[in-house]
Amino acid sequence: MNQKNKDKHPKIGLVLGGGGAKGAFQAGVLKALKEANILQQVTHVSANSIGSINALMVINDTIEECEQIWRTIGRKDALKFRSKGEKGIFSRKGLIRILKDAVDFEQISKSNRKLYITAYNNDLEKIEYFLANDKTPDEILSYVLASSAIPYVYGAVQIGNYKYSDGFRDNVPIRALKNAGCDVIIVIGLRPEYHPSPEELGDISVIDFTPCFPLGIGKFDSLDFKPENIEFRITNGYAFAKKVLENIKNDPKNPFYEESFLKKFFKKFFKTSISYNAFPNYYYRLGNFQPMGYLKEDKSAKEEILSIIKENQE
Repeated sequence: MNQKNKDKHPKIGLVLGGGGAKGAFQAGVLKALKEANILQQVTHVSANSIGSINALMVINDTIEECEQIWRTIGRKDALKFRSKGEKGIFSRKGLIRILKDAVDFEQISKSNRKLYITAYNNDLEKIEYFLANDKTPDEILSYVLASSAIPYVYGAVQIGNYKYSDGFRDNVPIRALKNAGCDVIIVIGLRPEYHPSPEELGDISVIDFTPCFPLGIGKFDSLDFKPENIEFRITNGYAFAKKVLENIKNDPKNPFYEESFLKKFFKKFFKTSISYNAFPNYYYRLGNFQPMGYLKEDKSAKEEILSIIKENQE
């Protein structure tokens, strides 16, 4: 083990990037990480936009429910026209109902895991990171709604004296976890074109589960809640993560490398924590993966928006 990390209480971070309906991919990755007994070792989480919603399930340890929500959510939940008094094009009432039914906000407030939610302060024109711990359920919900408030699509959210919206300017908020002292970070971005800079990473140890293939088709893919495409993202997120974990399992620099049968035995029968190493500048990302199935494109972007409008008028 690197001398840097003989700390009895290691700080292991998880970053969940934004991307609207493409966030179903994260549900698949999270399932694989839980099965590998890695997700349970996470001590800090930072998230933006749809990632902040998935992050609530991580803190609640309800990954199975997260997957199920993604399989049942429909466009009428996420893309219902706003009602009187709401701003933006679409209402947040469906999302609020789903979150209140699925999330134990009190547990999140009391959790030993730190949760940072990213949002953009429209008035001060800067990114802010809200710490959800020790906050009220209404405060935590407001952070999530602000972080996922896609400009023009959903109205900005008032928090204190300022209005906040989607924190796309820090769409994959690694910085929040670096500032918190994490030296092992798991990244799940949603855009294959995303690549963290050396300045972002510094000397931390990173496993990057950002896909190397697109999760959507066209400029409105963040609003693409077609069941077939949601299933594509969940299924391939799980398979992609399994492939990453298989590829790095024999790499001694892998932060979660298990070097002996004895350690595996104790982990299985006595539920001990995975030993971890934090080698400076370690970075792994899978560069080649053949997705299973195909994204369904049965409408142009214009036709997609018109069909949403028609659905809301029915």
